[in-house]
Amino acid sequence: MIGRSTLLVGLGFILIGCSGNGSTGAGGGSAAGGGSAAGGGSAAGGGSAAGGGSATGGGSATGGGSATGGGAGGGAPSGVFTITDIGFSYPAITATADGTVHLIYTSGLNPSVVTYAQCKQNCQLASAWTRLVIESGTPQTDHARLVAGTDGRLHVLFELWTSSVNYYETMYATCASNCTTLAGWAKTNITTVVGGRSEWRGYPLVIDANNRLSAIMKNSGIELATCASNCTQVANWSMGQIRPNGSRSAMAAQGTTLHMVAHDNNESLVYRTCASNCTQATSWTESAPLFVHDAYPATAISVSAAGRITLVYNQGTAASGQPAAVKAQDRKLLVWECASNCMTAASWAGMIYGVEGDGAEGLALIEAGGTRALVATQSLDVKVKACASNCLNVASWGEVLVDNTNAMNTALDPKPLSGCSGTPAFASWYPKEAVIAATPGGSVAVAHLTTMIRQCVGSPSSTTLPGYGRVAFLP
Repeated sequence: MIGRSTLLVGLGFILIGCSGNGSTGAGGGSAAGGGSAAGGGSAAGGGSAAGGGSATGGGSATGGGSATGGGAGGGAPSGVFTITDIGFSYPAITATADGTVHLIYTSGLNPSVVTYAQCKQNCQLASAWTRLVIESGTPQTDHARLVAGTDGRLHVLFELWTSSVNYYETMYATCASNCTTLAGWAKTNITTVVGGRSEWRGYPLVIDANNRLSAIMKNSGIELATCASNCTQVANWSMGQIRPNGSRSAMAAQGTTLHMVAHDNNESLVYRTCASNCTQATSWTESAPLFVHDAYPATAISVSAAGRITLVYNQGTAASGQPAAVKAQDRKLLVWECASNCMTAASWAGMIYGVEGDGAEGLALIEAGGTRALVATQSLDVKVKACASNCLNVASWGEVLVDNTNAMNTALDPKPLSGCSGTPAFASWYPKEAVIAATPGGSVAVAHLTTMIRQCVGSPSSTTLPGYGRVAFLP
């Protein structure tokens, strides 16, 4: 198991730093170099990355190269176990003030279920977790989301595909105590107000300092659903369109203000914020296009108690017409910060961090006690990266390998589960969509889904199959 001193101490994140290798990507701030948010042309931004300084207006974003300390190729991960529920998907994880870790996920093929899992101590052991199915018997469950309020109450949103009505229904579930028993949970169908499908990456459900829930929905453009209290009462929910188009949106709450990043359907990410009446489009303030993004990889955003914004994303593959400095960032992870005036591109500074592909298959970011921790999923591994200060310097980040394909294949041999008539020509597990939570004591919990890629002997092509879940706990 990974000792606390390696990554965290009481959410102070005492780090063993990862040193950059001295090289940087030639690109930088996923935006046209030197421009401002008001400028014309392609996405304006804080300049191009060429290691060294920080991007402020026309400057250059701190470069980075690959972190080497504790990198992806490190030793075999420990403290990881498999949840053998076929079709494990859409995990969401959080921790409450008492140190309890809470997990929600969907699984099963037809019918599928929504499962809640809880652990109070020794969470690196599968036997320490108690699981409970809170929804079953539907053809399909989707998009489970989970948050905990300052009062410890759990709030869950998920969707049901009901063939008799031929659309997705939105369900709200909540629990204040005895959450490992069905009697502890209350559920309500809120479809009459909050219908359709939700965003499911980048923490689309948040809870603010007053325990108001806000959730990103995607029925027509970007919509926001919200409830301030007694959310088992449908009448207490409201929803409104807050942007006519957009995707890959992520959200964070600081105090009672919402902060959002979203793809603008035109090659770029924009930053948005709202302080009140947030189901009304006119209540939101939006930046000009800031950063280039190809609309596929996840985005993540966090806000410190002082209001400093951190934005993390894998750029994906920029359009061929983008500047060379931006194209050099393709498939790389970018970290951006802004302390004030964040509607202006010149206020953002950023760097390239990690190896190519980091975050391409999933990204989640949390902030606790002034420390940022992100979990980045690429095609072969899952890594936790953490930073307490000076986070636009690669050397300030610590990195721990959480899981990888070798560990997954060792833990559960994919070949007998491949469905081939004999031994497959190839079969392996691959990680996707990791999520992260931190306990008040400084431990980190991570959950991710797996998929199997297999090719049967004699088949001309490979097939992707649903897999299982993996949970890691770094005490």
